[in-house]
Amino acid sequence: MCKLARVGKLVTIGVVVITTGCSMETPASTGPNPEFDQKGHAAGGHPETERFVDVFHETFAEGEFCAGFAVDLEGENRIVVQAFESHLVVRNNYKATWTNLATGFSFEDNGAWKDIIHFDGEGNEETITTIGSIFRIVIPGQGIVGQDTGIITFDAATGEILFEGGPHDFAHGVGPDFCTLLTGASS
Repeated sequence: MCKLARVGKLVTIGVVVITTGCSMETPASTGPNPEFDQKGHAAGGHPETERFVDVFHETFAEGEFCAGFAVDLEGENRIVVQAFESHLVVRNNYKATWTNLATGFSFEDNGAWKDIIHFDGEGNEETITTIGSIFRIVIPGQGIVGQDTGIITFDAATGEILFEGGPHDFAHGVGPDFCTLLTGASS
């Protein structure tokens, strides 16, 4: 699972929530109107806000994610989506546990970050800026073994990195291999 997949899923969720006015059936849901009034935004008013929790649990059969053993992924992402006139802000508080089902060995992948999706004048995604700790993988007894943190901006159409500050190994494809980590060995 890579960071870009997380962003893509969240952008899709945010756009669906804002454009369709879906309610995520949580007490804090505001159920935005699909054609919400932007007058307050231009004058410094409050954005349309939607809060929800994405709870996930997936089991990958042996060979489906890692050769030689099955993997279990369980966690949740607490998400707050705020819609402004020219951009969306998606705040994430992500906590997940990856488990090697053959050995029972597991590690945590936690992060807290926000994605800012800027739109051009026609409503198309222009850039995505991520600020915070996207990946923070902790192995018991070893500490943090993988982390993407800081700020990074992508071109929404091409995925090209336009700016970055801080280590972003996963964004560059050189982060630790999840299957190696699940064997208990550091990568």
